[in-house]
Amino acid sequence: MTFRNADGRRVRPLTLCRSARLVLLGFAAVLLAGSALAQQADGKLGAIDLMTAKGCEAVKGEWRYAEVMVGVGPKNNDIEPKAHGVFDDAKWEVLKPETLKDARGPGKFSWCWYRIKVTIPEKVDDKAFEGGPVWFQTTVDDYGEIWVDGKIDTGRGRGAVAGFNTRNRVRLQVADKETKKNRDPKPGDVFQIAVLGINSPLGDPPGNKIFLRSPTNLEFFAKDVKNFGADTPEVVAPPPGKEVAKIDLLKAEGVSQIKGDWRRKLITMHTGEKKNEIEPKAHGVFKDDDWEKIEDLSLLTKGWGPGKLSMAWYRLKVTIPEKVGEVNTAGTSVWFRTTVDDYAEVWVNGKIDKSFGKSGRGAIAGFNQPNEVLLTDNAKPGEQIQIAVLAINSPFGSPPDNQIFFRPTVLRFLQKQ
Repeated sequence: MTFRNADGRRVRPLTLCRSARLVLLGFAAVLLAGSALAQQADGKLGAIDLMTAKGCEAVKGEWRYAEVMVGVGPKNNDIEPKAHGVFDDAKWEVLKPETLKDARGPGKFSWCWYRIKVTIPEKVDDKAFEGGPVWFQTTVDDYGEIWVDGKIDTGRGRGAVAGFNTRNRVRLQVADKETKKNRDPKPGDVFQIAVLGINSPLGDPPGNKIFLRSPTNLEFFAKDVKNFGADTPEVVAPPPGKEVAKIDLLKAEGVSQIKGDWRRKLITMHTGEKKNEIEPKAHGVFKDDDWEKIEDLSLLTKGWGPGKLSMAWYRLKVTIPEKVGEVNTAGTSVWFRTTVDDYAEVWVNGKIDKSFGKSGRGAIAGFNQPNEVLLTDNAKPGEQIQIAVLAINSPFGSPPDNQIFFRPTVLRFLQKQ
């Protein structure tokens, strides 16, 4: 076969191949240059991978690991070991950073700490760093909390648990003693980062184990970067449709409308032969006859439990009413929405909508953040649905002395559009 170029001269196929390769190489170079320019435009100077020996060496750090027991102490509401404030991790296991991706722990209801101390370097990706916003990010399989120098940013998607396999991203800052204000890191500043890893969902944790996903790194930004290098956490979309009716489940008349009653039971942690179960369980079919029946619904908005690290089940069986006010419920989508002080999981008929990688459904959605889950997409009056809310005092790493209570909790009926 004969090939000809634009002026009609014959060209060998090999020459065409070389030409094509040159075009492709040029195109790739443009893409790479564009990517680099885009990164510069975003103000990102570079990143250090903390899942590699080279990355850890760059920040003079090493990873240490310890398994955690919760529900310990005289009131069964403490955590050991602790890793907030000043703590001694000299006896913790030293991990090779490349093994952070490896599964650890006994599986099921299990917890662990990953700890690293980082020193801010003078260079990042062979570029000078003189100071500016620095962010640590990781994703724990399945729940994660991030503590920096003994403190936690409880904003959604930052330091607190923010969803099932959902990324945590926290900004490192130094408390300046002279100005009494926070400032961005400079070379030589040291930060102690403690990652609390938890196998989840807690209501029925699977047999697998805990590990860190990639990227687990430090991101460095220019001083004048927009929004200090912050990004927007992944959150599920709001329920579709128009709200046509609502029932307040913290009031007697509301609970009466659904022919239900609230019951509650404190949870005992680390039960079973391997200390990796909880009791009672409230997923699937379960018996709650011996649970406390809440006659006075005002108790739902008042603190309950021993404080500190404590968890409890709250159970409510919903019978879909024929009408709410003048609104016929048949065919509507019905959503249960609650906010627990401080963390919550919501189980519907023994199942949980985990919304992998995002917060806002059945898994823990953040500190004092709402959970909203679908009960039915096609309401049938008389249908019964079982809701079990796992209510938790938090943050886990250093839970306060206060107790568990409910913020606004409703059923919403939405007309499809």
